[in-house]
Amino acid sequence: MAIAYNSNEFEISGTTFVKYLGEGGDVVIPNGVTKIGEGAFNSCDSLTSVVIPDSVTEIGRTAFYYCRNLAAVVIPDSVTKIGEYAFGWCYALTSVTIPASVKEISKGAFYYCDGMTSVVIPDGVTKIGDETFYCCKKLTSVTIPAGVTKIGGDAFYYCEALTSVVLPETLTEIGYRAFVGCASLSAVVISAGVTEIGYSAFEHCESLTSVVIPEGVTEIESSAFYGCKKLTSIVIPGGVKKIGGSAFGGCESLTSVVIPEGVTEIGSKTFRSCTGLASVTIPGGVTKIGSSAFEDCEKLESVVISEGVTHIESDAFANCKSLMQITIPYSVEEIGHVDVNWEVVYDSYTGAPHQLQVNMERRRVFEGTSLQTVRLPKGFKYSREELGVPEGAQVVYY
Repeated sequence: MAIAYNSNEFEISGTTFVKYLGEGGDVVIPNGVTKIGEGAFNSCDSLTSVVIPDSVTEIGRTAFYYCRNLAAVVIPDSVTKIGEYAFGWCYALTSVTIPASVKEISKGAFYYCDGMTSVVIPDGVTKIGDETFYCCKKLTSVTIPAGVTKIGGDAFYYCEALTSVVLPETLTEIGYRAFVGCASLSAVVISAGVTEIGYSAFEHCESLTSVVIPEGVTEIESSAFYGCKKLTSIVIPGGVKKIGGSAFGGCESLTSVVIPEGVTEIGSKTFRSCTGLASVTIPGGVTKIGSSAFEDCEKLESVVISEGVTHIESDAFANCKSLMQITIPYSVEEIGHVDVNWEVVYDSYTGAPHQLQVNMERRRVFEGTSLQTVRLPKGFKYSREELGVPEGAQVVYY
């Protein structure tokens, strides 16, 4: 049923608000409209406020995208869906109340609303989409209700003023880079239902001092806590099987870490530049220590490598300046990897490219350490030079 209206400001088709044609300011959308269509107010710089009638059930994709001076909007209880980037780049929008009727907040709904200071997400929402609050730099608090099962990738990307967040028990998934760059976030409790912490989920949360990882987590993906400079200690639960590369890299205040027996692989650069880390025990379940896993851990004095480790990759303990003694277990089969440099040459007859191997060099795992004693298995195939053992250090075969 068409809507009766007397205005040249609006283009309306049936019950869909298609396009705003007016001069901006304070706008009242006619009653009877059920949907605000895609891009209806897109880039309307002069729009300062809008009243949405109770008849509207859906706010379409990019409906108010780049309305840079939109400062006030009331979303009625009739709305059930806020489309992708609906309020993206609305710089002047300082707060918004999402009604309880909304079940879905789509990707980028409040993308780069960098004036927004607070938001309340209603109980009916089960998923916070990717990039929902991307770069809302003044957002200080957010309430995530029980019922939310997933926080999407980049959902709170660089929300620099966000100081605290409570994650509900219903949450099972924290997406990639979900809280990356939340520099004011000081503490977080990850709910018991979460099984995987996505890559870079809390990267560069520079004020984060403590985090509780629940028993149900089986994988901590790469760079999950990279650059969390104030994180002092971490307990990795027994269910974790894999710690991704750079997961705790650059955690400068980290002084202790407990790696559980279930972990089978420590990825490359996992604890790189954890300059406060003094000791670590690598349990028997681990078979591989990745390249640069503990590189530049300047205060690392004690490392226990349990029997079961078969591969220690290049630079695993490079520049651990306080490391005085280490024992390599009999289970180790390979230390370092071979670097191969290639040079492209061309066949003089056909002009076709060929690759010729020109250099092979084994990386030195303990280069830059202060090792005084290295205990190696009898018959170990690597020389002290290949391992990067400092000149003058004692090598003992056991």
